[in-house]
Amino acid sequence: MGQLDRRGTIEVGKTADLVLLEKDPLTDIHNTRLIQAVVLSGKLYPRAALDAMLAKAQTLTSSQDAGASGK
Repeated sequence: MGQLDRRGTIEVGKTADLVLLEKDPLTDIHNTRLIQAVVLSGKLYPRAALDAMLAKAQTLTSSQDAGASGK
């Protein structure tokens, strides 16, 4: 694998994709649904951006479903 020097822990100079939660998931597993932000490939996606992406995906899926049912 050869990536231990770049991955595996959160440190300066290492690559990390993160899901930032509002509450501790160790106290209640349902807290994993309380996502406040995501860091993916070095880019921060705050809650508002995640909500916008979800809305767009739902719109695209709905329009594809409507097109398929009209055939």
